[in-house]
Amino acid sequence: MKYYLIAPFVGMIFPLGFSPFNIWPLTIFSLSALLYLIKKVNFHRSFLIGFLYGFGLWGFGISWVYVSIYYYGNLGFIISFLITLVFIIFLSFYIGLTTYLFKRIKVSKMNVNYLLIFPVLWVSIELIRSYLLTGFPWLIIGTSLAGTSLGGWIPILGSYGGSVLVLMISGSLLLIYENSFKLNLYPALLICIILISSFILNKINWTNEVVKIKASIYQPNLTLHKKWSTEGIKQTTDLIQEAIVKGEEGEFVFFPETALILDKEEMEPFISDIENKAVKKNISLISGIIAKDVTKRHLKERFNRIEAFGSTQGSYDKVHLVPFGEYIPLRNYLGTILDIMGINLVNTLPGKSFNQLKSRKVIISP
Repeated sequence: MKYYLIAPFVGMIFPLGFSPFNIWPLTIFSLSALLYLIKKVNFHRSFLIGFLYGFGLWGFGISWVYVSIYYYGNLGFIISFLITLVFIIFLSFYIGLTTYLFKRIKVSKMNVNYLLIFPVLWVSIELIRSYLLTGFPWLIIGTSLAGTSLGGWIPILGSYGGSVLVLMISGSLLLIYENSFKLNLYPALLICIILISSFILNKINWTNEVVKIKASIYQPNLTLHKKWSTEGIKQTTDLIQEAIVKGEEGEFVFFPETALILDKEEMEPFISDIENKAVKKNISLISGIIAKDVTKRHLKERFNRIEAFGSTQGSYDKVHLVPFGEYIPLRNYLGTILDIMGINLVNTLPGKSFNQLKSRKVIISP
């Protein structure tokens, strides 16, 4: 029973390795503790250990989803809480599945279990979570390493490769602990190799300067309630106008996600005006904007888009959407239930590809 009580608290430590906390060693220790808890139970209970660990992890790590549903979805406190709870439970199943599979297929050699099988299983489930139902690639372990002394391998292996390295370090620490901190050559050597190589790779500059540009980033600084109002629309459009007027020749001006909450056609006079002004001054305006589905024209279905105006052209429709906050998973099944409950959520459609925005100077990745 005590392991069930410990698991969610250990899971809550996991997100502390990510922004804004950035205490990445805590994520490593959290995973070591999870492996320790799994070892203490049989495979029938291993799923529950992983599930409870995930409940603590996601309950703390995605509390912002409640805000998205409550304000953006304009739903009541209880409904927003219940939807967020369902989402946390759903995500916790991924980790429960990981721990269950690990307990079922582990071999007699602990080195292989901790340093190979568990990392492969965890990252495989991470990949599934990142793409199933548009995917939720949130709190991928490797992303916590970006900008840290342990992040030297990220430019080569990517975030999922970084996840493997963190999990191998976590497994190594547990192997050292199980040997009462006596010299255990293989795990200690593995940790040293990963750390030293990461420090060395961090010294390499992987990019070369091609051109210098002047860029300005604007944040309208509106509450969600005010943002999605007539007054908020006016304040944002006025700020964009001001940014274009003040912008210098060749400048790039950035506004955040969904800064413009109306479709281009609904804002035609404004869009035409800023296009003309931006082109004359060779300014590139890149902003988040809501876009309707031109094939269906359904009022409740749209895209969360990044669009370029002025000297840069192109658009990108967000591919990985926030479940319930931006779209309704399994809409054909859940949509009817939500309608009966009186929950009226606008459904955002996922983009189909990762398009780049291109200007004469640079290529901008979404």
